[in-house]
Amino acid sequence: MKTHLFFKRILFLWILAFSAGLWGQNYFNQNFNSSTTLSDYIGSGSNQFTAISSSGAGTTWSVNGSNVLQAVRTGNAGAATKTNFNGTAAATLLLKFDFNSTSTTATTSAITVAVGTALGTANSAPSNASTHSKFGINTLANGSYSFRDISASVNGTGTFSGNQTISWYINNSATSIDYLAPDGTTVSLAADRYDIWVGATQTLFSRSATTSSVGLIDFKIILGQTGTALFDNISLSEIPAPPTTWNGTTWSGGNPSASTDAVIDNDYTGASFTANNLTVNATRTLTLNSGTTVTSNNLTNNGAVVVNDGGNFIQTASGSYSGSGTFTVNRNSASAANKYAFWSSPVSAANIYAVFPGFTPQYVMTYNTATDFYDVVPNPTATTAGIGYSVKIPATAPNLTFIGTPNNGSFNTTLSTVGNTYNLVGNPYPSNLDLPAFYTANSANIGSTLWFWDNTSNSVTTQSGNTTVNVGYATYNAAGSTWVAAPTSTAPSENAAKIGQGFIVEALTTTLAFTNSMRVATAGVSLNKNVVVDEGKYWLKLTTPYGSYISQAVTYQQGASNGYDPYDSKAIATGSDAFYSLTGTQKLIIQGRAAFDINDVVQLGNKHFENGQFTISLSQKEGLFANGQAVYLKDKLLGTETNLQNGSYTFASNAGDFTNRFEIVYKQSLLGTVSATDTGELQVYRSGNDFVIDSPVKIRSIEVYDASGRLMQSIISGLNKQTVTNLTKGVYFFQISTDSGKVSRKVLK
Repeated sequence: MKTHLFFKRILFLWILAFSAGLWGQNYFNQNFNSSTTLSDYIGSGSNQFTAISSSGAGTTWSVNGSNVLQAVRTGNAGAATKTNFNGTAAATLLLKFDFNSTSTTATTSAITVAVGTALGTANSAPSNASTHSKFGINTLANGSYSFRDISASVNGTGTFSGNQTISWYINNSATSIDYLAPDGTTVSLAADRYDIWVGATQTLFSRSATTSSVGLIDFKIILGQTGTALFDNISLSEIPAPPTTWNGTTWSGGNPSASTDAVIDNDYTGASFTANNLTVNATRTLTLNSGTTVTSNNLTNNGAVVVNDGGNFIQTASGSYSGSGTFTVNRNSASAANKYAFWSSPVSAANIYAVFPGFTPQYVMTYNTATDFYDVVPNPTATTAGIGYSVKIPATAPNLTFIGTPNNGSFNTTLSTVGNTYNLVGNPYPSNLDLPAFYTANSANIGSTLWFWDNTSNSVTTQSGNTTVNVGYATYNAAGSTWVAAPTSTAPSENAAKIGQGFIVEALTTTLAFTNSMRVATAGVSLNKNVVVDEGKYWLKLTTPYGSYISQAVTYQQGASNGYDPYDSKAIATGSDAFYSLTGTQKLIIQGRAAFDINDVVQLGNKHFENGQFTISLSQKEGLFANGQAVYLKDKLLGTETNLQNGSYTFASNAGDFTNRFEIVYKQSLLGTVSATDTGELQVYRSGNDFVIDSPVKIRSIEVYDASGRLMQSIISGLNKQTVTNLTKGVYFFQISTDSGKVSRKVLK
């Protein structure tokens, strides 16, 4: 049966010795599947022959109906040549092709195969001076064939018939190498020697090169005698390094690398490693515990692979999964029992009800973008890569197990753009997902803010829509790599979504892309990183009298502006208490600002469920703020400025939502609060139902605040005596600006 193969040619500049570990580069691959027109396989392409021709009548080349290259010689010679397959001489070469002969004439070296430099496209065998190595194929009268070292005039062992895979290993390096032979053994090959295998049988062993000083740049097939030959699946590559095998104690060939294959032949629970292709033998288990990452191309699993909580398994984008074994991902649920959590599946088509056993069907839901509520999914429901699920974790099953084929490669997830355009998605891989890379690839598809449900600090046990309250969402701005914790919780310390993590995005288009380039081995980057030298971030915390607290962040970084842009994030909703900054009318939980300016002002807003004493503090800082830049909280009601670098600020407030009491500045006002003596004994007194402000210097303006900090009146004066009218009963604060400064007065009506 013809084998259909696909290869990618990689041009490679060989500048190091072979022992440096650069193995297995592919130079030429042709399986003749794309066409039966011979000329399609001739040209300058990397996988085309330079020439396929004959010297006059006598040799006919064709691609037959079975998509096999066929050569029939009845007269003059013919040749197929590939020149400059690598550009520079390869240190090792593996030439493989499928061969068959239907000749019934006994002929020595009826076919010659040669590699070297400047072999030319003539239809005759090249000279020894341009040939590194060559061998012949002898045809026999009974239709079988054998192999011959032409330079030494020595025939190989055995005769063969029918279609066979020929493997020619050539070592042009300065040292001996090892390779994995077709029979599964590891074979040593000395410098400037070659071996030939027919299937799993070695026919020529350690034969000397014709001219060892000639580089491996061209190859050529010559029909020198009468007969018929068939060629297929022709490939040229460096000789792959032999695999290294874990025997329970050590790796047989040293630690694996990206250029070597690895075999697990005994249970493994060790350190992280990277391999080219990975095989887990039957009855053996590869266990990846917390902090362990295994990266490979293809995975052949005939035993068991177990990824425990905190472990990572990463495949290259082209990597495949095969074998009769099991692949399991175990996740410790961070959720308290009987609370909802957002999950996604790292394996393909797992029944979500099998992952979360022991609960009733109404506790497994997907997000309905049109209604901003959740819909129960039927049992069974096969998970879809990239889709998030809201699942109520039962008290009896806090740990989760995903079993199936590991998700790998690219996935396009369909998004809905109706209503508020919120969609519940999730990390589809059995490895961490880099959130900045995820957003960068999808910046035209989704907003920059990602919301993560965090139920560790709330008592929500029903899922009634994501915009109902903000008691449980951590907010992440992917443009600025900034987290803000859910209320009364702790912000994550990484820029990655872990295995199985679901989260909400705001759709701009109907497609969301996940690719292998977003997969990361590490847990992520700490919040305390400095992206650029002049960047700074800080986090403010509002603590309530009933023990809860709410956080927000202000960041200064390149790319951001002082208007509303992707570096800004709104809370997905606000609850009974809130703490935010303002850009225009936008209430932000993360505000990205342009390059730091010491004259900048950040307006704050605060919302309280009930009256009481509240505290604002600086909870975290980085960049220039970690280096001591002052952060002044300005209370415009009381006329105070408090450097939060030196301590917190406690204030009294009534219930309500206030947007004009507090702001952040970075230097103290030139005109601070002054005493009555400084203003020449400014006086405030009652006159009937009104209040009179009497000043020896001109009064510029008066702002009147109630006890909760709401601005009630703003008066532009220009007089020495100003009357304030129309006040109802209550406590008021007058913020008075004069030519001499500012003064605050408290009055009772």
